[in-house]
Amino acid sequence: MRNLIIGYKKSHFIGIILFVFATFFFMSPVLGEANEEAEFGDQLLIEGKNNDHVSELQELLNERGYISNSVSEGLYDSATREAVIDFQETAGIYVDGMAGTQTIGALSILEKGDEGKAVLALQHSLNSLGYYNAKLDGVFGPVTHEAVTGFQKSEGLVVDGLAGPKTYGALHKAINIQGNSSSTSVKGTETTETAVADTSESSTSDEASEQETKTEPDESSSEGEKAPEPSSSEDASEQETNTEPEESSSEEEKAPEPSSNENTNSKTEESTETSRSNQSGGRTMTVEATAYTAYCNGCSGTTATGIDLRNNPGKKVIAVDPSVIPLGSTVEVEGYGTAIAGDTGGAIKGNKIDLFMPNREDALNFGRRSLQITVLE
Repeated sequence: MRNLIIGYKKSHFIGIILFVFATFFFMSPVLGEANEEAEFGDQLLIEGKNNDHVSELQELLNERGYISNSVSEGLYDSATREAVIDFQETAGIYVDGMAGTQTIGALSILEKGDEGKAVLALQHSLNSLGYYNAKLDGVFGPVTHEAVTGFQKSEGLVVDGLAGPKTYGALHKAINIQGNSSSTSVKGTETTETAVADTSESSTSDEASEQETKTEPDESSSEGEKAPEPSSSEDASEQETNTEPEESSSEEEKAPEPSSNENTNSKTEESTETSRSNQSGGRTMTVEATAYTAYCNGCSGTTATGIDLRNNPGKKVIAVDPSVIPLGSTVEVEGYGTAIAGDTGGAIKGNKIDLFMPNREDALNFGRRSLQITVLE
């Protein structure tokens, strides 16, 4: 009888252990996914992605009438990419078919109380124009609201404090104007929110391909402090002309359609034709290279793929054109070493790359060079 009781207790104990193990085994992926899950807009969404954020993106595109073809729910397929491009062109923001902080921010229509990298990118843009000089914290508080209304008023937009397609389109247009007037390359990244060194053409960001050059804010100020009057910035990309509001259209309406980039496809085709396979199975090509740092004016230090360059200064990262070199690829760079294709840039098109360097002086001294690279995977 005693042996039966002991046997029962052992089997019961083993059963409990197996139950706990099974529970941990099946729940751990869910927990891991929850821990890794970021806010909508914090991560760059590109073709091939399959998650809840893509579903949310598709829902927003559908609500605004941009999805005309059937799409696979939760999957960033070609139809979703075409819808994103359609929205980007209509809103007048950077067109790359990827949903980063700028695209998602414009689609979501940011307002007071929102938080995340999309808000952080908005603050960077407003800061570069002199409308926002508080702490860049990714919180849409009173000062950010005041900065948005100030910009809207100067652009003749509806002054409602909501950052939607029209506001983002005006910001992007101002960036181009500022960039051209100051002879500074205009940057792009979805990402999330960075700028490049003076000689660079890429953007380190969490909304990659949708970033513009930013100016460094006054770190001692905070969201609770009043934003200053607009002022010009040498490295800013989003300067605009001040006018009184006269329009009655709202952020919910589509913005005017901008001109599209006509040379992107041709550059991509050229890069494909010039690439060749080497003995290791990789693609070898000659590219034009520049360099950038994580501490340039307005930089957040986070790349389009989420790499924190400020906390990983020894990381070998390059900004690429994803249509030529897929993000996440391992690339051998002449004179630089083995790097990860982990960032994008508005001016990085075709056979162009931008090398991350921890030292600003090294980045400036690097200048512009012709290098040979091999894309390994």
